[in-house]
Amino acid sequence: MLAKIVGIGNSAGIVIPAALMSALSLKKNDRVSISETENGFVVTKVADEPKTFEALLESFYGKPYSEASTLFQHEGDDVAIDWGDARGEELL
Repeated sequence: MLAKIVGIGNSAGIVIPAALMSALSLKKNDRVSISETENGFVVTKVADEPKTFEALLESFYGKPYSEASTLFQHEGDDVAIDWGDARGEELL
């Protein structure tokens, strides 16, 4: 089955044919994991993301909420991320 790579802002996406989406029980906005292999890559569906802030912290830190929230509160807010130059029509 052939697929097409399309531009999405500074990134790219692969258009997955409807027949393959149906066969793999995938739907729009499902989360997938992409792993590099010797012959290319593998795309695997992953579980739904946490629905609450508490569940997100527990998942991120791998600890119960009481411990995870303490770790979160003691982290600094001085993280800077360089996303690179704008290449499409992104807002600055």
